[in-house]
Formats: sequence, structure tokens, C-alpha cells
Amino acid sequence: MERCRLPVRSAQGGGASTATASGCRGAARLSSLSGRSSVRYLVLAAAVACSACARETSPLAPEPALPVRYVAIDVDDVFQPNWDADRGRSGDVKMDAADVLALVDLSLALQRDFTPRFRFSLGYNSAFYDSTHAGDRAFLEHASEFAWFNYLPRHEHVVDRSMSASQISQLLAQGELFAATHGLAPYRTSYLVTPLHQGIWPPYDPLYDALEENHVCCTATPALTRPAAYGSVRIGRRTTMGPSSGQYALTQVSERQLASWARAARDSVVANGCVIFYTHQANYARDRIAARIIVQVAQMLAEQDSLAVEFVTAAEAVAHQTAVARGSSPTDARRHVVATGP
Repeated sequence: MERCRLPVRSAQGGGASTATASGCRGAARLSSLSGRSSVRYLVLAAAVACSACARETSPLAPEPALPVRYVAIDVDDVFQPNWDADRGRSGDVKMDAADVLALVDLSLALQRDFTPRFRFSLGYNSAFYDSTHAGDRAFLEHASEFAWFNYLPRHEHVVDRSMSASQISQLLAQGELFAATHGLAPYRTSYLVTPLHQGIWPPYDPLYDALEENHVCCTATPALTRPAAYGSVRIGRRTTMGPSSGQYALTQVSERQLASWARAARDSVVANGCVIFYTHQANYARDRIAARIIVQVAQMLAEQDSLAVEFVTAAEAVAHQTAVARGSSPTDARRHVVATGP
């Protein structure tokens, strides 16, 4: 049986090691990757023997194609520290260079074992970028490993501040300038989400005026029960993966809770044609609790053989969710809502 070798990088940023596994169609298993503070992470490897192997050599006609489920994973608040809810202000937890490399490794593992075109979609707050911070620099050094979207420079709340379309456009321009000067522009997407999802649903017209003016074609929010379109902007549905923006350590969240969140995420993927999960940068720092959840979800999805699973970017996921042409013209004052999903 064919063998495959999976090079992986240690979470401390050390040299590459190699995991070896047997491969067959229809299932997968996970092998471990050492993490910081002796925490062990799981990296997707190839499959072990399963019932699909018998079908591989069967002389019978090919089986019908499996139903497909699409999964996207957003990471909000990149460059911004965690939110400290107890103190009601920003904390000091940001991903360090080793955390960024661990996220790159996880992305590569999902590409190898599910979908080569997959990228985590990163929402960046450009005003929080700190050139003296090794983690922030590591994000830029590995920019090509991710898809990027503007999450507004200082995490501005557009509805709370009653911002005009012109003011929002200025914020978008600041994010675009940062992307152009720091090497993110080639990896930017036409997807955008506002902090706290403000203005996405119910629709806040100044936001949509700015989005259309700046050629943003899709967004997403957990406030919708089904995808929609507003003017030329397609609106997908986001789903939380569990942790809040301030959670990053196993002292805050138990392994049992992580497993529960993972099962709920798996169930969401199985029950829906396309899911956009959102997480936060602090969730991948310290004990990397979001990475632990993602690995558990991927393992459960790999072990089933009734669905085909593809990991994709958020922009592609919105396209799958809406599956309709754009709505009215950006200059059409009669902007309207169009429900597009079941």
C-alpha cells in the first residue's frame, strides 16, 4: 500500500519532523505534533484501512458521488489583543510567532487531507499592527498562506457610532493601504465582515453604500437564519465555533467543553450544505484552544464516509451559501432584500 510522509513544524518554531501513515480512500486519522508547553497537537495524516478499500478493488460499477459539505473558518481580530471581559478593555494576549507557524501547519494539514485550495480567512485590524511584535511580523511573513479581509482598523462599531458611508469608506481605504504596503494585497478577498457584525443585518444602508463603492461583494453574519442578498452584496451565515474573543487557555475552558464544541461543529457541518465558522486570534494563542477544536472536528469528519467534505475560504463559502447572481446595481436606490437559501 502506498505510503505518504507528512513534514510538520514544531509549535516552538523548530525544524521539521515527519509523520508517516498508510493511505486509502474514504477515511483519515490524526497524528500528533508537539506544541508549546508540552501541549500536543494533532496534524491530519492519511487514512487507515476501511471499508472503502474493499470497494477500491471491486469490479462493480463506481458508486454515486457523495453529497458535499463546505467548511470555511474565519479568524477575526488579527493584530488586535484579546478582549478582557472582566476588566472591560483590551488585554495583552496576541499570537506569537510559534502560534502563527502552528496555524500555518494546521492550514497545510487541512489542505493535504481535505482541499488543496483551503485557506483560513483572516480579518485584520490594521491599526493594531505592531512591527516590534514577533507574532505580527510572522503573519506578514506568511501572508500567502492565508486569505485576508478588512476587519476595520480599530475594530470600529459602525452602527454605534452612526458612521456615514464616507466615514466607512475611509476606514476601508486605511485597511487597503495597509494591505498594499505590507504585502497582503495579493491575498485579499472581496469578503468583509464588520466588528460585532454591526450593520450587516438588519441592513445599515451607509455600510452597504460603502461596501458597494469599494467593490466588496460578500459578507456574513450569525444574525441571518438563511443567506440573502442586499443590493449587490451577498450575505452568508456565520456560525460560532464556541470560544469567545477573550478565551485562550485551558484554565478558562475545559477539555470537556472543547470536545462539546467540536461535536456541535461537526453536527453543524453534517446538517448544512455550507458552514462558515468564526473564531478569534486569541483563541489560537497560549493553549490554542480553537486549533484543538478544529483538529477534533476534522478527525470526526474524516472518520465518516457518507459525505465528502471540502474546506474553503469564506468568500467561496458565501458563494456556495447564496448560489445566486448579484442583486441590484450599486447605483440602484431601490436596494432590496433577496432571500436565497432554504
